[in-house]
Amino acid sequence: WGFVGAVLVLLFFGVILYKLLVFAFVADSTFEALFTYGVVIWILTHMAINIGMNIGIMPVTGIPLPFMSYGGSHLLAEFVALGMCVAMKRYARGGHKYQVQNEFLGLE
Repeated sequence: WGFVGAVLVLLFFGVILYKLLVFAFVADSTFEALFTYGVVIWILTHMAINIGMNIGIMPVTGIPLPFMSYGGSHLLAEFVALGMCVAMKRYARGGHKYQVQNEFLGLE
């Protein structure tokens, strides 16, 4: 059952990181995109370091696994960052579909 649990945790992280990346790609402003990319990189590096420590390929440090740590301050900071991303997504100005399609091409 340990393997199933590990796969479920990795799927959980994958879903969260995928949703954050989708928001970053269609963000209204540069700040929203860069903030969301920063949150993604933050979660991804903490996840990689913690998993590397647990399987023995990295030295043991005090980096907790995101959303799974028992400590309060790291968990609070993660949920505040996710809350800010959700708030930016919720209160985003509605753009036209044409603008969003051409945004990736740089044809604004």
